[in-house]
Amino acid sequence: MSPSENPADVLGNIGFMARSPLYETEKPHVFIPAPGSGTLPVGNVELEHKDVLIHDVRKFNARLSVNGFQVAKHESKHLGLKTESDAALYKGETEKFLQSIFPDADRIVTWDLRRRKNIDRSAVVASANGEVQIDAPAQAAHVDTSFNHGAQLLERYLPPELQAEYLKPGSGYRFQVINTWRTLNPVLEDCPLALCDFASMETGDIQETTLTYPDKKGEIYHVYHNPNQRWYWYPMQTPSDLFVFLNYDSESGSDAKYCAHTSFRNPLAGPDTQLRESVETRSIVITRLQE
Repeated sequence: MSPSENPADVLGNIGFMARSPLYETEKPHVFIPAPGSGTLPVGNVELEHKDVLIHDVRKFNARLSVNGFQVAKHESKHLGLKTESDAALYKGETEKFLQSIFPDADRIVTWDLRRRKNIDRSAVVASANGEVQIDAPAQAAHVDTSFNHGAQLLERYLPPELQAEYLKPGSGYRFQVINTWRTLNPVLEDCPLALCDFASMETGDIQETTLTYPDKKGEIYHVYHNPNQRWYWYPMQTPSDLFVFLNYDSESGSDAKYCAHTSFRNPLAGPDTQLRESVETRSIVITRLQE
């Protein structure tokens, strides 16, 4: 790890999956309990923490198709986000914004919104009375869905009428799962997001992990540490500084296939820094393939 001349580049501590012979005979798995259950996730995933140089993304021309993420300026009118009605407005706004990023998209469906606050995971409570659920930040480098599970996401979250139109055999469409992420703090210092340049990732850096919830199953990639990886963050990020990043692409070809990401402790944050609050969305972007 070479030193940096940019004072906004920081040495951050990131959680990675530890390489273990256990995974040669047993697939990594985690059970995620329901919010408010008072219990923590359990499984066979072993983590290790590494100090990693995390670069100032403002000095990097990140592109979604090459690096798996990019930065955009976007002012939201719907950052109250206390109720599911507020969330619906934000999702609609996100769909319109993503249309500007993907002008050739036929349809964009934003199905998921996550509010997070830097609280202990055991303190997370279940939402009630139509309030938006508040979760804790992720503590390990990951990709939200594996390639194999991506197709299941389409079948789970696309409305039936869109499945009939776009998922039929030979329909000729590309499907991408795109996240947006922004802070809700006026200026974010505590527990910012770090993203890894896909161009610096190697095939052996990821590991499929099964997630089991009370009502469903999923599969993500956990990330192994590799000193060749290049990580980025946005110093003093504001709500108008939006991360847009990729989690799945059915037809990536030579393009980026995903973007590994996680929160990390910011060594530049002061002792009285406001606890991080953030909102992220996940959307399905549908684009007709070129003939």
